[in-house]
Amino acid sequence: MAAESMSFSVIMLSVGSLGEYAMAATTLALGVNILAFVPMNGLGMALGVLVGQCLTAGKVKAAERGVRSAIIIAMIYTSFFVLAYGVFTDWTLSLYAFQMPPERFETIRPILRLLLRFIAAYCLFDAIQIVFVGAIKGAGDTFFVLIGSAIIGLSVVGLGFAGTFVFESSVYYWWAVISIWVLVMAIVFSSRFATGKWKTMRVIEADLTIAD
Repeated sequence: MAAESMSFSVIMLSVGSLGEYAMAATTLALGVNILAFVPMNGLGMALGVLVGQCLTAGKVKAAERGVRSAIIIAMIYTSFFVLAYGVFTDWTLSLYAFQMPPERFETIRPILRLLLRFIAAYCLFDAIQIVFVGAIKGAGDTFFVLIGSAIIGLSVVGLGFAGTFVFESSVYYWWAVISIWVLVMAIVFSSRFATGKWKTMRVIEADLTIAD
């Protein structure tokens, strides 16, 4: 989490340098995204506990069922936000129009509308990576998660800065970088899960557990 937060902070500093309205729209968009992100984060943590318990008990099939169930729950839950952010964008925006003076909100409204669509585009992938990270962490594959998160975050942010020499640095550019980051995370951690190595890992060895 520290590795991801550091990379994300660098992106936020870059967005902040683009001006007040870019940062205000980004802050509001991230506030909206909390509704989708926080429950998924809780789901990932719960899945990690479940996978760890199942593997310790030698119940690999039960662990696999837990992961499948978590993916289904994540996809169903996140789909509502894909519709809210991507299809019913103006309705979602209206919920936040009450929080600031109308003239200020109308200024950032066009920016915020596009940012919500960025979230709609990547939030399914965000849910996928959270679930698979929870699963492999629960199995004990924590070192891969640490190194993978650090390398992906630093690489994407580094390439993002390099890209500013070719593309104009804008709030939309940096949100595209965030979207690519989430997509790469989903690909890497779902691929790691697909290798099946997590099935042979144990956080607590079976012979160290206390019988009922």
